Amino acid sequence: PFALPAAARSALQSSIYASRWFTLPLLRQCQRQHIAHGVRRVLADLDMSAGDRAKLLTLDSSSEYEAAYAQRNCERRWKGDLVFEARLAPAAGGRPRRLALWLDQGAFHVRPPDALLTSRRDIFRLPAFSGGSGVAESPGRVPDHLLRAPWTGEKLELLRLLAAEAYIDEDNEHVRSARVLRDVMRARDFGTFLTLMDHVQVMTRESGFYGSWPVLAGHFKLALRDAQGKDDPFLKYLVEKRWDDVPGSQLQLKSDLLAMTVGG
Repeated sequence: PFALPAAARSALQSSIYASRWFTLPLLRQCQRQHIAHGVRRVLADLDMSAGDRAKLLTLDSSSEYEAAYAQRNCERRWKGDLVFEARLAPAAGGRPRRLALWLDQGAFHVRPPDALLTSRRDIFRLPAFSGGSGVAESPGRVPDHLLRAPWTGEKLELLRLLAAEAYIDEDNEHVRSARVLRDVMRARDFGTFLTLMDHVQVMTRESGFYGSWPVLAGHFKLALRDAQGKDDPFLKYLVEKRWDDVPGSQLQLKSDLLAMTVGG
């Protein structure tokens, strides 16, 4: 893919993401095989404990991969879901190395223990091949079918993974993400609402930056209109966790929100 110009690479990614065979099980299988293949090549140049080596070599098994994923340390995920200490083979100098794996992203990285961890990790990580350092390079586009009902756990998980690499909105008008959130709120689907708010990032193609799912003034107004009392879950969440997203010029909206949630 790196032989392609940026625009062609983005179009290729978008086409792959939109394909009907691009599913969560297939993506997980590709990630597992990608890591297993890369790790086998890396292990040829590393010495490590027999137990760690055996654990690494079992990751091409779906059950072992899923077990490792379930046991990953979320508090230190920026360092790696799994981290192994090793040394270069004696013929290569025997210097210490650290092997880190990010199972959620299909990525791995080998570095000296005292080296700074860059955000590029393994540049061939899946589901993206755009590299990145906080700003996406020639990202693909999240397909429309992942942004509409019916919502399932598998669809939301695939959306979460893909939205960390591909863009949802063209610009800061947030047309697509605003429509999705509006539809979910109208359907009173609080489970999907929570997933979008707490676990899915949104990137704009124009800026290449990621952020929390956008909440616009219209969403607050919708929550007020459809609220089922002051403890309405949508209204309560938006007021308690996204209050800063209420435009400063919307003084009446702020007053109405406070009156509803505090005054009841």
